[in-house]
Amino acid sequence: MNISGLTIPPLSDKVITYRLRTPDVDDKIHESVNRFLSGNSYIYCSYNVSQYSDGEGKRNFWKWNDYAFLMFSARLVADADLNWKNFLGLYYQPFKVFMIMENKERTDALQTKYVQYIPKDVPFYWVDHGMDIPILKTPGGKFVTVLKGSNDENNPEFDMDGDGHPDAWLDTASIYPKGYTLTEDDVYWLNPWEHLRTGDSTYYEDIDHDGLRAMDTNGDGIVDVEEPGDKIRVWKVTWDIGTVRGYQYFDPYCYYEIWVDPPDLVNMSAGVSHAYNKLDKDVSGMFYPYSLDINNPNIADSSWTHWMDRDNNGNIVWKQLIYQRINNYEGYTFIDTAKSNYHLLPTDFCAGTVPQPHNEFIAALSLGGEEIDMTHPTPNSSQYSKLEYKTIFNEDRVTPIRTTYTYYAPLPNPLQFEYLSNNFLITDPASGNTLQYLPKYGIANLAFDLDASTEYTYYWIRMQGMT
Repeated sequence: MNISGLTIPPLSDKVITYRLRTPDVDDKIHESVNRFLSGNSYIYCSYNVSQYSDGEGKRNFWKWNDYAFLMFSARLVADADLNWKNFLGLYYQPFKVFMIMENKERTDALQTKYVQYIPKDVPFYWVDHGMDIPILKTPGGKFVTVLKGSNDENNPEFDMDGDGHPDAWLDTASIYPKGYTLTEDDVYWLNPWEHLRTGDSTYYEDIDHDGLRAMDTNGDGIVDVEEPGDKIRVWKVTWDIGTVRGYQYFDPYCYYEIWVDPPDLVNMSAGVSHAYNKLDKDVSGMFYPYSLDINNPNIADSSWTHWMDRDNNGNIVWKQLIYQRINNYEGYTFIDTAKSNYHLLPTDFCAGTVPQPHNEFIAALSLGGEEIDMTHPTPNSSQYSKLEYKTIFNEDRVTPIRTTYTYYAPLPNPLQFEYLSNNFLITDPASGNTLQYLPKYGIANLAFDLDASTEYTYYWIRMQGMT
């Protein structure tokens, strides 16, 4: 607002009255607020330029007044990530989870609290190949089962493979910072990927595989139709952070380690075959889930079925477990020898007929929250991990957090970790001409030249990479 052309007679005054208001929430002017500041968070609401002439000449006078203190609603952003310490063991290994956060505004966030539900029964996911999410192919989404957790690492309540390690365990000594509260609870578990696939943000997992699911019929985050068999146990950890100053950030604010021990599926497959008298030769390390004595298995426990492949009729696929040797390296494969007319090589041997484990290279560890992709860069909600705080205007705000990590699945052979040469030829699909660089837009054909770096890799290409 610019008021000009005023004339003020001698010994008189003129009063200008106006009112200030906060711009609309969606006004672009908010993005330019720094242009109007005069030190820290102060803004001058008006200034005056007076010009006049007297006997001594022309005079100019500037006056700034009516300083106002601008106040902003705090806005906390946060994310959680995991480090996979796979060098500590092939199966039983820790994931270090840490949360980073920042106040994006210059005004304090008050009464800040971080709540994280850590699954005690850890949902285990495989790649869902039916998902076709634009821009980003999100791994995960296919629920397998849960890895049941224990409080005592040395005396596990649940040890699927009988190796002395708990299937899941929270290392409370690793939790930082101290001063947190920890309680145990049970919750229904939302699939983190379903909202990307169908838009359904209320899709609870069928944990007990009975075909029934808990239902939130009105989308308010509260279950309206109960299904108690689908609840999982969780550790609820709460940090009372208090005040987060304007522009303050933490990298990280907190962290903890959770250990998981996914089963060796080949040994499980052999153990199940042994229990059903279909194994011809014992396999070292074979086990039947949650049975200490392989010769006295609890056949009533059918948890092994969730890890196996099924045919189009929903029946477990049984094949022959073939161990194959190439010089000093040994691997395995599952073959229907009758259907394929497969003949054992001199270096092969058949352990027997076993249920075939699902052939998957990737697993996803999810601690909850809506999964993101390139078109959904932040989660809209999370029932299991979030920051709660108040602004100076007494507004209640929530920052949802998602925590997902993709890592290798315990099948098939560890040969997948051998490096291959990455030489490739780029050609134009229309003309067939060789291109020196990948095009910025459009389609190009890539022809890879794969060279096995070891016999391990050669085996993987031969038995897995070609299927």
